[in-house]
Amino acid sequence: MVFSLRQSLLLSLFILISALPLSAAEQIHRVEPGESLYSLAKDYGCTVDDLKRLNSLERDILYSGEELMIPPVWPDRHTVNAGDTLSGIAVRYGIPQDKLISLNRLKDTMLRRGQELELIRPPYNEETYTVKKGDTLSWISLKFNISQERLKQINQLGSSSLREGQTIALTASRPQTLIVAGGDSLWNISKQYGIPVEEIKSWNNLSSDTLRKGMELQLYPRILELSDAEKLVAAPAVRLPGSEKTPDETASDDKAAEKPEAPDTETRLASMNDTRSLYISSPSKRRTQPSARYYEEDLKDPMANYRQASALMQRFDEAARALPPLSRKLKGYTIILDPGHGGLDPGAIVENVDGNGNKVYVVEDEYCYDISLRVYRDLIRHGADVHMTIISPDHTIRPTEDASLTFVNVKNEVYNSLLINSLDRRYVWPVGNSWGLDQRKEVAAEFLDGKRKKKTAFISIHADNNPGDGEGTRILYHPGENGSASEDLARHMTGFMGSGSDYRSQNVRVLSDNPAGASILIEVRNLAYASNAWAIRNEELRQDDADRIVRGIVSYYN
Repeated sequence: MVFSLRQSLLLSLFILISALPLSAAEQIHRVEPGESLYSLAKDYGCTVDDLKRLNSLERDILYSGEELMIPPVWPDRHTVNAGDTLSGIAVRYGIPQDKLISLNRLKDTMLRRGQELELIRPPYNEETYTVKKGDTLSWISLKFNISQERLKQINQLGSSSLREGQTIALTASRPQTLIVAGGDSLWNISKQYGIPVEEIKSWNNLSSDTLRKGMELQLYPRILELSDAEKLVAAPAVRLPGSEKTPDETASDDKAAEKPEAPDTETRLASMNDTRSLYISSPSKRRTQPSARYYEEDLKDPMANYRQASALMQRFDEAARALPPLSRKLKGYTIILDPGHGGLDPGAIVENVDGNGNKVYVVEDEYCYDISLRVYRDLIRHGADVHMTIISPDHTIRPTEDASLTFVNVKNEVYNSLLINSLDRRYVWPVGNSWGLDQRKEVAAEFLDGKRKKKTAFISIHADNNPGDGEGTRILYHPGENGSASEDLARHMTGFMGSGSDYRSQNVRVLSDNPAGASILIEVRNLAYASNAWAIRNEELRQDDADRIVRGIVSYYN
């Protein structure tokens, strides 16, 4: 049966609504003249990214009369009903069970009918919180999924001490930094953000009122730096006495063949070095990304880039197959890896700091490509046939020489398809619009032609930049896609991706009508959090991310 666009939209809406608590169902908004994504986000207490993602919008403008789905307002609390369990509530709301225990100060997992449980949720735009007796900054941080350091910065708190009745802002009234545009002045910036001119000058060591276009202004007394706690890597969920098993523990109770033991440090470091001979120096002459707007490009000839990238991937594939095998558990399976963004589309470019508080910039697509290659290598060592949708002409896996150095935004990747690149026109470079995302599925279809669908998978690897989501890995599957296989794979993978991981259905174009038997998108890390933007720069932690993905796939198909 062929559905119209409107029928498909309504069907997707029905699936989304039925999967959520009634209090969290989406609304439909008909756009009025003069409304914008920004104004609607402000009115409904969500973000522009939330609106664009839910409605599969690639554009920033709205048309009068069109209908938009509005993201749900998540409930603050859950009232325990007969038959409810703590683990079931955790799954229903996508909140790790250990965090529910901490948030509600529970001694065990026993619940009583009528009991009120606090739920973790993101703050709404311009939301504040009034401190109650017994509240702590750490509890508020957990409740609204904001780091304590960020809360201190927004509210200019010198310590973690709070007083009853104190009002705490949960969202910032201004960005942390601002790039000066043509026509900007200290006076209009001061007026726009409600900051005295003298404070702006003091925070930025300005001796005069003169600003130059392109300079970066700090709009808080300090740039947010990582606390020691935020530098820690998320540990697996801890089970309290009497609590249900975590997904990791449940999986470990199965046969050893179903979940390979996590490699020890020595083995993992050896794995990292296995293809050291194929490490290519940074394709840029620069050693680090100098600003959010900086990029380099090699976009003269897509066919030339494809030939070079294809030859390099062939060498990488041969080197991976020459390594000692890890198992034969994926023999007969074909896995398509889709590195997020690339080509003309860098994905998120996030500002972070190094260990000395100096600014660094993290480019999503460069790091996702590196993680994808690490997954590629080790899936082959388990016997799989593996292909990439996007390939680079000048590098494979890259080391991290120093945490203060970040991969540079270089626009030169191509679709892994002779057919697409043979068009030899500028528009065939990878892009993030509907056409560009569809080409990734076309590449997958080329490699999956003639394969048994049940033995194929499509894994898209990204690093999110969404302050409204938590720090854990999010795994997305398209509602109704490939029966239940995609949902099953997404659910299974959460048991391997660490504490705070969750899965959910979401309208994702690259997963819709995907030719693979199961297709998921993994947001490996959320770069909106400083700790995650730090972690993805660490080579050993990128390898750890790759290990988790590989172990999850091997376990699922065995």
